[in-house]
Amino acid sequence: MITLPPAILCPTLVPPTNGMIRYDMDMTIPFDYQTMATYSCVAGFTLADGDTVRTCEGSSEGSGAWSGKGPICQGILDFQYLEL
Repeated sequence: MITLPPAILCPTLVPPTNGMIRYDMDMTIPFDYQTMATYSCVAGFTLADGDTVRTCEGSSEGSGAWSGKGPICQGILDFQYLEL
C-alpha cells in the first residue's frame, strides 16, 4: 500500500487596503500547493513594498506557506491637479 504525504494547503491571504487578490488555480479555502495569488489595487493606488505574485509552497514544517511578502496599495499623487 502506498502512503501519500499530507496535502500542502495555504491559508487565505488578506488583501491590502484599497486592493484585491486573484487566485489562479484554486478558488476554495484552503488553497492548494502551487496556487498563485496576484495582487492589484483599485484606481488611484499602486502596489508597493511587497511581491505582486505569491505562490503556495511547502514550508519546512510540512504545511503550506505563501512565498514572499504581501504588498500594500499606495496612493498615487495626481500632479495634474496640483496647484503651485
